[in-house]
Amino acid sequence: MLILRCTAKLLKEMGIARSEIYDFPHVNTLLGSWYANIIFIDKKNVCYL
Repeated sequence: MLILRCTAKLLKEMGIARSEIYDFPHVNTLLGSWYANIIFIDKKNVCYL
């Protein structure tokens, strides 16, 4: 199973409190856990993995 984790910066931008999400324990899969983050380019939000 692929686990996608969000950075605090991305959660804040989406308006989601950390207490509202389920934190999966460490998953030992072939792909591991992936992280999503947000950056701003030319005043536009860009989410990347």
